[in-house]
Amino acid sequence: MKLPKCFLLLALCSPYLVAEPKVSVSVQQSELRVGSINTISVKVLIPTWFTKPVYFDEVDAVNLLTVSSGRSSYPTSETVDGETWSGVVKDYLVVPMAEGAYTVTMPTLSLQYSDNGVAQTHEVALEPVQFQATLPDGARNLKPLILASNVTVDQQWSVSEPLHVGDSLERRITIKLDKSSALFVPPLLQNAPQGTSAYDANPVVDDTVVDGELQGQRQERVRYLIQEEGPLHFETLRLQYYDPDADELKTVTIEGRDWTVEAGPLPPTRLILLALIAIACFAMLALGVWYLKPTVQRFKQSEYGLYRSLKQQLQQANTETIVTFQRWWETWGAQAQTDTQLFQAKNALLLGIEKHLYLNETISKDAVQQLIELRRTLKQHHAHQRNTLQPLNP
Repeated sequence: MKLPKCFLLLALCSPYLVAEPKVSVSVQQSELRVGSINTISVKVLIPTWFTKPVYFDEVDAVNLLTVSSGRSSYPTSETVDGETWSGVVKDYLVVPMAEGAYTVTMPTLSLQYSDNGVAQTHEVALEPVQFQATLPDGARNLKPLILASNVTVDQQWSVSEPLHVGDSLERRITIKLDKSSALFVPPLLQNAPQGTSAYDANPVVDDTVVDGELQGQRQERVRYLIQEEGPLHFETLRLQYYDPDADELKTVTIEGRDWTVEAGPLPPTRLILLALIAIACFAMLALGVWYLKPTVQRFKQSEYGLYRSLKQQLQQANTETIVTFQRWWETWGAQAQTDTQLFQAKNALLLGIEKHLYLNETISKDAVQQLIELRRTLKQHHAHQRNTLQPLNP
């Protein structure tokens, strides 16, 4: 019996037919509560093996949080038409942060694998994934919106008592949330008590997945510089959240504290007085050596002399650096006080020095360059003012 030619041709070419990869996308829940984890799975199967690992780009959508599960992807295999195909699965863990319909755009995959010894490359465009996020009725009027099965607070104070003017203290709050993201928690330590200046560090926000459940943690740390004597009051904070497991609103309390600040041995007014006395003594000393080194002394008190001294002090700033900065700034006169751009640049550099002194932060490597740019701008401003004609009297 003779076989048709088409069957003979198919039999001869079948070993060389290229098998297309099989790619599927699935979503674990089509409808879920706001703040819950939803899993979007992408599965890729090929008949042989990958010649290059598959790169899965991130997914993104408005009000959608992506969290890490501790592993980027994992291998898999399935039987396809009696043959074992190998592959890889990528699970995206996403958390809707607001109520509404979500359409998640999936990344295009570039697949490189071997088929019958021939390298194959396929670009696969994935279909968008859709699901719905709902909000429990008991949480609709909650502002800010916080959904968690439990919220715990740890508060620590770093303070040396008794407190005096010029001392500083630190307040640190750590908030932990079960089955929720720390991004729900708003900033808490925004209001500084009267009589203090606040220097806050950047909050630390961390979301992790433990045994399939989302765990969030937010830490805030603020150092307060005490500027006035008398009562010092830190307010009590209250944070309300909705527990979906118990279907009720709950409140956690962060207790405040009170101190009485005493007049320190060196309050700011006395420091100013001592500074004035020191300047007076320095002036008397300068008069004593005036006939010996008049040129050097005048140079040190000039704008350029103070500028050179300030550049050197910025390498390792201390309290003297602030004094030198203020004296140098005053040499430019009232013109520097009226220009908003100059005033903002001056305050930015001065704030960096104060953070180094009172928060133990490393002073910026660009501090010297900031000073150079500020002086260049001052000189340009001065030249412009000098060349501007004064209006004639009528």
